[in-house]
Amino acid sequence: MIEKAYEKVKDVISLEDFQKRLDERIKEFNDLIDESASAALIIDELGRSEHKTDKISHVEIGKSTTLKVRVKSISEIRKFEKRTGGTGEVVNVDITDGTGNIKLVLWDGDVELVRSEKIKKNSMLKILNGYVKQGRYNIEISLGKNGIIIFE
Repeated sequence: MIEKAYEKVKDVISLEDFQKRLDERIKEFNDLIDESASAALIIDELGRSEHKTDKISHVEIGKSTTLKVRVKSISEIRKFEKRTGGTGEVVNVDITDGTGNIKLVLWDGDVELVRSEKIKKNSMLKILNGYVKQGRYNIEISLGKNGIIIFE
């Protein structure tokens, strides 16, 4: 998989530097992402991403999407009891792209992005493969299993 990803950027970065950046990104995300996700981040940073950016006004429930957004506000981090037992954490991040607003819901390990202030008010983010669903009151987006946030 990594070799295939490297093919997209081999003319602008050496394999050694690519591998080094892979490892750095994984550490940066406290091992919450794997090599595949790390490679996607690097490819995007080098301007070679194949992810088409959508607009909030055009997102569809039940589909994955890639958005470039600005953080408008962040709710308090909440703890809750999981149905399967144990405790979890959740935080809602209100985001906009000029065509609309949507709530980004971050769960458990991803809450650390807010706690560590990697995500804060007015941060510019790119959400890759975010999953759009109907929330309790409005449409919302979460990272799900394949989503990634890139800090612009």
